[in-house]
Amino acid sequence: MTREETISVLTIIKSAYPKFYQGMSKNDAEAVINLWSVMFADTDISDVKLALYKIISTSQFPPSVAELRQAIVTTQEGAVLDTGEAWSQITRAIRNYGYMREAEALESLPQIVRQSVNRMGGWKELCTSENVMADRAHFIKIYSQIEKRENEQRLIPLPIREKIQMNIEMHKNSQTESISCNDKPLIEKKEENRPINIENNIKNVRNMIKSLICKEV
Repeated sequence: MTREETISVLTIIKSAYPKFYQGMSKNDAEAVINLWSVMFADTDISDVKLALYKIISTSQFPPSVAELRQAIVTTQEGAVLDTGEAWSQITRAIRNYGYMREAEALESLPQIVRQSVNRMGGWKELCTSENVMADRAHFIKIYSQIEKRENEQRLIPLPIREKIQMNIEMHKNSQTESISCNDKPLIEKKEENRPINIENNIKNVRNMIKSLICKEV
């Protein structure tokens, strides 16, 4: 959304929940506009309004940024399968396609369910397992982890996700350079110690020779 579109959306929210915005100063209003402009820069105003109308229809309280972005995802992609529904799809696919028709079975499953199956060892491993209860528990754990991570990624605005990724790469490179720099003094220190070790060895040899001479005398 543009800044002007953000203002129009906030105007709708203020109209729907007037008592929550009573007494807001001009500076506070400007800060809200600036923040929402950033947090919804990657969204289309029609998607935002649709999600907002859904919230207004069902909630007595104005949405936070996170709540509105979650509603946008839901209106675009539908509700995410809960763990029970996801596991039911797997058991149905096993009945319909069995062990041999792996490609067709996986194709029939949503992407997040396929990812969970692969994390469990793959389709054939799941089909041949004899411990259904343990498999179900394992699947629910993995599915929940993947779903949570992907949902968090969907909620973060694209420009911010890109900056986060750049920041991660920058710190990785910085750590690599730091390790490389820290290695150099160790090498130099070893090289500095070499002459000292040689001198010590020479002294030891001389002492051994003297000792032998003294014994012969």
